[in-house]
Amino acid sequence: MTALGAEHDRDRVAGLAAETQRRFGRFVREWVDPGAEARDRTGEPLPRAVLEEAGRAGLTGFSLPPEVGGQGRDKFEWGIVLEEVARLSRDPGLLSLIDVGAGVVELLVATGRRDLVERYAIPIAAGTYVCPPAAYEGRDPFEYATIAREEAGGWRLDGGKPFIGGALLADAFLVYARDEASGDILSFLSGA
Repeated sequence: MTALGAEHDRDRVAGLAAETQRRFGRFVREWVDPGAEARDRTGEPLPRAVLEEAGRAGLTGFSLPPEVGGQGRDKFEWGIVLEEVARLSRDPGLLSLIDVGAGVVELLVATGRRDLVERYAIPIAAGTYVCPPAAYEGRDPFEYATIAREEAGGWRLDGGKPFIGGALLADAFLVYARDEASGDILSFLSGA
């Protein structure tokens, strides 16, 4: 990286940090921080209203494409915003939930299926629907023990996911499983 490039990035980061404080600082102070220490002690999830307010503030859709109601900002900017909100906040749970939600939205948009975008991606981007990925099985993340079997009229999933971030708030889950026939990794919307 040239000195000019580093200076540009430094200016860009400083501008994004200032934008984050201006746009999301009040939201963090008024919505996220109250009760954060108690939630940490008790294991209670964030109140659903916090996620919904994050959507109204534009945080949940910051890095997502305009076709789902997002702002279309790039991953560099999203990373800086996440870092800055984490610095401002006493509760990391919201950022984890929003970031994995953004990943689910991106996957749904990439399918090209308008029905999935309208039913799931747009509400996730707005902060009104929670659909965390159910991937972790306590082992190698690419050696899924959860099996998917095609049966008459659909698929049967057999297995377990012992840890799903955001599960207590979830409306549905994006479940990863290994296709018994092909060995491919598939994803399914479950509980939707």
